[in-house]
Amino acid sequence: MNSVARSLQLRNNTSHGADDLNAFYSAAEILAYPSLNEGFGLPILEAYASGTPVVTSNITSMPEIAGDAALIINPEDTQAIADAMYKLLSDAGLRGELSARGLERAKEFTWRETAHGSVQKKEEVNRH
Repeated sequence: MNSVARSLQLRNNTSHGADDLNAFYSAAEILAYPSLNEGFGLPILEAYASGTPVVTSNITSMPEIAGDAALIINPEDTQAIADAMYKLLSDAGLRGELSARGLERAKEFTWRETAHGSVQKKEEVNRH
């Protein structure tokens, strides 16, 4: 990452605060998040809170976090990922619908619930 940042002359600009992260999510048309190994799915909630529609995985906790506010795909199927991204990018009505659903879904999660969910996932992993 640092070598890429240097080549693009982005030295000292590769770490961002919460305000910057919110601005990035808000400026994005979509978040493509085909995670293979995610504990809780915080980036999904961050995108939802910014009104950014999401494409995410059908594994781990992603479907549970995403609810009905995202397009859910197999993260190992590159064609499914590309198709979902194309569908979302080319259909303003669907983007608007998922954006609205995401904003509502984000309201269901408080920081306390998010932290509790993260702890539960870690405990579950440790038991297995």
